[in-house]
Amino acid sequence: MQEDDSNIKYGEVYYVLPARAIGAEQQSGRPAVVVSNNTNNRFAPTIEIVYLTRQVKGAQPTHVEVDPSGGIQRSTLLCEQINTVSKLRLTERLGILPHDTIRALKKACAVSINITASDLADNCSDVVPREQYTELARRCKELHQLEAMFETLKAQNEQLADANIRIAAERDVFKQLYIDTLAGLNKSTENKLGKALG
Repeated sequence: MQEDDSNIKYGEVYYVLPARAIGAEQQSGRPAVVVSNNTNNRFAPTIEIVYLTRQVKGAQPTHVEVDPSGGIQRSTLLCEQINTVSKLRLTERLGILPHDTIRALKKACAVSINITASDLADNCSDVVPREQYTELARRCKELHQLEAMFETLKAQNEQLADANIRIAAERDVFKQLYIDTLAGLNKSTENKLGKALG
C-alpha cells in the first residue's frame, strides 16, 4: 500500500493483491474487509481480513450478505475464513461497509471463532464487575434497537419525501390540465357569443 497505512479502519473494503492459496482456502486477488481492531491497523505491519465473494453461497451463520455501494459489488462475506495479510498487499480502497452490515460482520466473526456473549462477560469480569458489564450490555442492546429504529424512520422519511415529490408533480399536471380545460371552455363560450351577437 503506497499511502499512509496507519489510516486503515475496521469495516473498510480494500482490493487485496493475489497470493498462492492451497485447498479450500479463499483465493486472494479480490476485495476484502478489514476485521482487525484499529489499534492493530494503525501500528502493526499486518491486518486481519475477510474476503468477499460474488459466488452464490449457502446460508450460514458465518456468512454476511453485502449490498452494492460505491466500489463494492453485491457479495457475501465468508467469516469462517479470517486471514492475516501484509498491509503491502492492500491496494485500492473500495469503500466502507454500512453500520448494519458491520454489526452483522462482528456477530459472524464471533460465531466463527466461537465467542459468545457469556464468554465476553466472563473475560471482562476482571476489568469490569459483572453487574456493570451486564448493565452495559443491556444499554448497548437498547442503543442498537434505537439505531435500527432510526434507520427505519430515515427510510420512511425518504419514502415520504419521494411521495411528496410525486404528489407535487401530479398536482402540477392536474393544475395545468384544469387551466387548459378552462381556457378551452372560455374560448368556446366566446365563439358562441360571437356567433350569437354576429
